[in-house]
Amino acid sequence: LEVTPLKPMPEYQTMSWKQLNSPETREGRPTLEEYQAEQAKNHVADMESLKTSIYVYTKSFVRSMSHKIIRQDQEQQVNERVNRDVIFMLKSINALQSRKARKQKLLLGGLYSVFMLIFFAIAVLQRHVLEAYGLQSALSDNIRSIKAAGNLRFNDISDTPGIFLWLETALLPNVFPQPAWYNGDVVSPFDRDYFLGYNRIIGGLKLVQRRVDPALCYDDAAQIVRHFNSTYTKESSPVCSKRFNEYYPILYPDLKAEHRSKEHFGPSHDRHKYRWQADEHGGGFYVFTTNDPVLTRKLISELWMDRWIDKSTRRLEITFDVYNGNYRLFS
Repeated sequence: LEVTPLKPMPEYQTMSWKQLNSPETREGRPTLEEYQAEQAKNHVADMESLKTSIYVYTKSFVRSMSHKIIRQDQEQQVNERVNRDVIFMLKSINALQSRKARKQKLLLGGLYSVFMLIFFAIAVLQRHVLEAYGLQSALSDNIRSIKAAGNLRFNDISDTPGIFLWLETALLPNVFPQPAWYNGDVVSPFDRDYFLGYNRIIGGLKLVQRRVDPALCYDDAAQIVRHFNSTYTKESSPVCSKRFNEYYPILYPDLKAEHRSKEHFGPSHDRHKYRWQADEHGGGFYVFTTNDPVLTRKLISELWMDRWIDKSTRRLEITFDVYNGNYRLFS
């Protein structure tokens, strides 16, 4: 509110004292004292109105601030309650996950213990070393003596086509013989999957390839080039594909730990088809077959088309497991 200070009436400001007190001037008009008294009364009324307005505003302000503080307290309490609930839920989830992980560890530990018991039981049952060695030698000698097409034996293999020829025409027909007896009778399902008649085949074949990195340099063989090329230096030809020039364009390294390759490879349409797997012999590229001879032949044909064996191949291991019931031995 705006309070106006006491001022004399405007029309009387230019009059003298005599004019102000003349009868003509005073007639029908309030005196100066009456005017000032009226102004003072209005001033007091304005001050009372101002006090009332200030009181009402202060009361409403205090009430709004009180409501705001109460609302903030309520929101803080709600947030604290929500935080407590969230923390409790997270602790519950962590407890459930820990309990689940503990159960899984216990289950894996139990399965591992059962596996070790079975393993040691089998190891104890195969305590006849001479019989196990004799069975292993008989199987190995038989496989090496099998003739493939063209009288190709295992020890006569000298190139990659010879490997696939021996697999398809020598190994597979003997490991997975035809389901018929020598007189043409059909072999029952109980008599199938026997190698040499008495060794039950467990699963299929396992083919493992050990490879080297062709980008590595075989420094030991560089001496051959130095013998024929006196201008050769390691600094002048640091890349294997350029090192040996016209004498030998590429010379791959041997199968050492630092030379082994773990890079995925495959045909042009799938460069990551064959993947490396770790094992106790440094790792290799595994291919597993089934005990179905048709599917096994199809897989070997696929390996042939994919050029699974190349110049980076340093070793090819072919393994299959059998059980001889007469000796009660695995091999």
